[in-house]
Amino acid sequence: RNLLDLYLSKNQFKGTIPHSLGNLADLRILSLSDNFLEGNIPEELGILSNLEFLKLSSNKLSRVVPMQLFKISSIQYLNLASNHLNGIFPSDFGLNHSRLHTFVVAENQFFGSLPLSIANASGIVILDIGANALSGVVPMNLGNLIKHLQRLVFSKNPLGSADSTGLSFLTSLTNCTNLRNLHLNA
Repeated sequence: RNLLDLYLSKNQFKGTIPHSLGNLADLRILSLSDNFLEGNIPEELGILSNLEFLKLSSNKLSRVVPMQLFKISSIQYLNLASNHLNGIFPSDFGLNHSRLHTFVVAENQFFGSLPLSIANASGIVILDIGANALSGVVPMNLGNLIKHLQRLVFSKNPLGSADSTGLSFLTSLTNCTNLRNLHLNA
């Protein structure tokens, strides 16, 4: 119960993520990346109110990501990339994420639009949502991420609009003086 950090990456583990990990109330770091884990992400992980670092990338996880996972206000690093996860982002994602600096969900099957509230996560350094099925207009308020944003990846998503305003969000990024990598390619 007092466990703070759990690193189990790159071990070739198979099976599902145990629901009992939700009982580790003090857990700050959970890294299970680069294994062969499958099935869903247990809802119980969403009650880990002290969780700061969650890395579940490069597994075979599938199904909808529990909404509670996107509502952990203590989270600083969230990487779910390279799985078979799907679902939508909550409409309030970012409102309570002032500490979030890395959000990577690339190479999954997320759909819907990117919520306007993402710009409230003002500490984001890396925002990578590439290679999903996200659609719609890119929020014009992304420029609010001006202080820290260094890497922005929207590649391989049917984002934008068919009219002349499709790239208008780029204007909002002109104040992002730390932006080093911008990936919008198809």
